[in-house]
Amino acid sequence: MNASEALNYFFHYDHFQLGQEAVIDDLNQGRDVLLTLPTGAGKSICYQLPALMNEGLTIVVTPLLSLMEDQVRQLRSFGIKSVAALNSFNTKEERQYVLKKLATLKILYVSPELLQQQWILKRLRALPISFFVVDEAHCISQWGHEFRPDYMRLEDVLQSLSHPTLLLVTATLTSDVKRDILRHFSSRTLVEHLHVIDRDNISFVVEKLASAYEKDRYLVKCLTTYHVPTIIYFSSKKEVERVTEMLHVALTGHRVAYYHGDLENKERMLIQQQFLAGDLDVICATSAFGMGVNKKDVRLVIHYHLPTQIESFVQEVGRAGRDQLHSVSIVLMSENDWLITERLIESEMIEEHVLDDLFQTLAHQAVFDEEVFFARHDLNDILMRYIKNYLDNHQIIADNNSIVQSKLSTTFKLEWKATLQLRQQFKRKKLIELMQALNNSSCIRQAVYQPFQTTTKSSRFGCCSYCGFILETFLPIQIETPKHHALWEEKLKQKLCPHR
Repeated sequence: MNASEALNYFFHYDHFQLGQEAVIDDLNQGRDVLLTLPTGAGKSICYQLPALMNEGLTIVVTPLLSLMEDQVRQLRSFGIKSVAALNSFNTKEERQYVLKKLATLKILYVSPELLQQQWILKRLRALPISFFVVDEAHCISQWGHEFRPDYMRLEDVLQSLSHPTLLLVTATLTSDVKRDILRHFSSRTLVEHLHVIDRDNISFVVEKLASAYEKDRYLVKCLTTYHVPTIIYFSSKKEVERVTEMLHVALTGHRVAYYHGDLENKERMLIQQQFLAGDLDVICATSAFGMGVNKKDVRLVIHYHLPTQIESFVQEVGRAGRDQLHSVSIVLMSENDWLITERLIESEMIEEHVLDDLFQTLAHQAVFDEEVFFARHDLNDILMRYIKNYLDNHQIIADNNSIVQSKLSTTFKLEWKATLQLRQQFKRKKLIELMQALNNSSCIRQAVYQPFQTTTKSSRFGCCSYCGFILETFLPIQIETPKHHALWEEKLKQKLCPHR
């Protein structure tokens, strides 16, 4: 069957969306592809359909655990059972079960960290791999807004899998990131399918407010007027919880929950599922929420705080209006936001005293006890993997975890510090770029999307507050009075403590 027939047979759709058919045709012909599509434009079909049309296993590498679970659930709802996910949510028994049935699978979603495990790679090498998909491909680049060291090893994984057809997918491809990706996969000839990523159904509003108190008042007024599915983004977990509690008191008719990285996996998954199902109206969240959560009818995305760069902002705004109906991005800006986001940037970097302690530790030990060192400095997972990757790449740590003292030169230390300094300067530059884009002195839409494309679409509903869009003209369908639902806290207790 051809691609159109397969689309109808497997997914019951009668036509392709923007760019899908051309990408699928190239992949079916064995051509490697670099793809950009706007968020919510159906990129998953671009690899799911070739996977189902061809022999062999398709591996989809993604850092988004929620996307894995959501995609597996969606495919199974279409009657496609030959799909599974391997990630940190799995128990040991679940992983063993998936590995046992690998030969029967068509699509395997896997986290980049697990692809570094030799026992998993050994099983994959024994199978015919038809396609290798790298989702969120900007993570490969050191200039990408979510740089992940494990992504830099994916070329080695590809080599060991006898070069399956490659698909690289991202919604945020700057010129720097593209250059890094092309260099990283220089052995491949990539066919480029680069589509404009701005969304013509989203209007942009920037409100300049004096304080957190003014932001709170604005939120209450806005959410009282617009009882619609809403995500509110914060840079502070403490503020996430405070504002959630404030909204619980102020908005008695709204079902509000908070979401951040300190919640247990089960809590996060439950809150995501309740938001998807319409059991929650408003989510107050850090950037940990939303990646891979495909809720079609989010009408408002509000930034209480700014993210650290324009790529993150575009990703978060892209949660809105995936059904192509009118939706709005609202940014609440105050003078103190700069300091809050600066602190966030600093938390993403290795502090100099940590690096100095690492050098001291390496110089005075025969074997590197990474668990002790990382616990001493309470580093997050990404920073831990970055350090391990950097040491491995420079052959500082041998296979038996012994330290190669001859490699610990003064030059090595100075170069590492210089690399981190350059990275910090780059992050500050990206923050300035975002602040300037949102300062309301020119078209916000053009300024936001300019790093990714040369032109922008004409808005279907009103462009931005600079170009004359007024929020009062926004007329979405409101959420009806909720049916009788248990409070989300009670559902959470029932989920986590079923025998109480």
